[in-house]
Parts: sequence; C-alpha cells; structure tokens
Amino acid sequence: MRMPGRKTRWAIVAVIVPLAGWLGSSGVMAWKFTHRSGEAAPEPLPEVAWAKFEEHRLSTSDGEQIGAWLIRQDQPRGCVLVLHANGGSRGSRLNVVRFIAELQFNVLAITLRAHGDSTGELNDFGWSARHDVVAAVDFLEQQFPDQPIFVVGRSLGAAAAIFAAESLGSKVEGYFLEQPYKDLDSALWNRLQIRLPPLLDWTAYQGMRLWAPCFLPVDMDEISPFRHAARIPQGARVVVLAGDADQRVRLDETTLLFSQVVTHGRIVIFPGVKHRRLMSADPEFYKQCLREFLIPPPTALP
Repeated sequence: MRMPGRKTRWAIVAVIVPLAGWLGSSGVMAWKFTHRSGEAAPEPLPEVAWAKFEEHRLSTSDGEQIGAWLIRQDQPRGCVLVLHANGGSRGSRLNVVRFIAELQFNVLAITLRAHGDSTGELNDFGWSARHDVVAAVDFLEQQFPDQPIFVVGRSLGAAAAIFAAESLGSKVEGYFLEQPYKDLDSALWNRLQIRLPPLLDWTAYQGMRLWAPCFLPVDMDEISPFRHAARIPQGARVVVLAGDADQRVRLDETTLLFSQVVTHGRIVIFPGVKHRRLMSADPEFYKQCLREFLIPPPTALP
C-alpha cells in the first residue's frame, strides 16, 4: 500500500490538530460551565443586630444537603424563601433578607447545590436545583403550618423556582422572579457573545452544544424557564423583573417568558440596568416592587 505523501500528511495534520484543539477546549469549557467553581466553603451564621438567624441543613429528594438560614417572627405575615444567583450563596442576598424580615415575614435563605456550603458538583442552571426549592418549601410548611409561602429568586434562583413550580402546585402563593433566563441555549449564546469576538463565539457555542449531552442530566432544550413558566399555577401571583440594558438576559427574551404568565403576573422593567443585583441598581424601586408583591395594596392587580 502506498503511503500518503508529505503534503498529504501535513494536510491531514492541519485538519486534525485544530479539530482536536477545538473539541478539547470546548469540552473543558462545557465542563467548567456546568460544574461547581471551587471547593465547598463554610457559611457562618451572620451576627447582626437586626435579626437572629438559625442554621439548618435541608435534605433533598435526590440526596443533596442544602445549607439554610432561617429568621422567625413572633407575629409573621407569612414566609418567604430567598434564592441567589449563579455563583452566589445565601449570604449574597442579605440585603433582601433584611428588607423582607423588616416587613415581618419569616425568611428562609438557602444556598443552592454546587454553591457555598451545600453539596453537589453539577450546576445545571437550576434544573436539578428545583429539588432544593421543593425541600425548602416543604421545610417552611412543616415549621409554619397554614402560613402563606412566597418565593423570591434571582437569575439561577428564579430559574430553579420556575422549574419547581409544577411540583409545588398550590403550596406557593407567589413568585418574585428577578432576571430569569429564557432557556439554556440563549443564556449560553448571550454569554459567549459578550466574552468572545465574532466567529470565535459561534465556534465555541457549537463546541459546547456538542458536549452538552455529556454533562447535563436532560436534553439542553429541556432546561428552559420559558417552557416551564406556563406550569406555574394560575392561582400564584407572579412578578418578573428585568433590566432593559441586560445583555445576558435580553429584554425581548424576558418579555417572551413573561407571556407565559401574563394572565396572573406583571413585568417590571428597570431602565438602563444590566445583569446586576436590581436592589443595588435602584434600591427604592426594588423595595417598592417587593413590598407590593408581598403585601399587595387593596386595589392592586395580580
């Protein structure tokens, strides 16, 4: 058999080496994108003058251990579950927890799996964390029977709440959803467009889509808050919040997601705000929105 000539061999190498590099780098990116960043870290109880925190560990139906802090009120108006964004923890939402506690609600703040001191290595952008939300709501039901329960979640936390809503059914009175992404496909594409130049972003996107089935527990298209938002019960109040300058979760994507709950919800736009904590961007407007969600004025619409 005749061996390929030198030019042919170099041509083969010129194809194989970039292809292997693309596949390898895409696999590394996909793995990092879907796994815990760093080791589990302790989250000591906050020592603050405005509340007394209790520490709890919640067990999920799929075997994870979730870190939680609880504030009890003597005469509560209800219970609020607070959920953080990707890369955060329950401590990152202390300003929101404080405001809710000042409104005389019991507050449970949890750290979602693969973050902080909670167990878990896979971060599938709220899909598996729906079990964390269900465990937290069940815990509040056990601790405070007959108290209304509300969920306040940002970004990753908002997505986890949406994914959990069908299982929770009528247990939750309302969802306050800050900057939920539309679906994992658009979330990935938006982030790559921000970080990479044209063509390179498309190349990285195709590689990570190729690797996604290796790291995700379900098809990538199933991880879609847009698809699951329609399953939030009609009896639950829904508020969706967005910044109109957000490049990670674009306003048209948020508006499309909101269309799934338009009959029992409302959308609130923060002008000029990117993908950042809305309470930090406009504290007074944020507090007004959250107060009206938890304690609706007599004439307020759903």
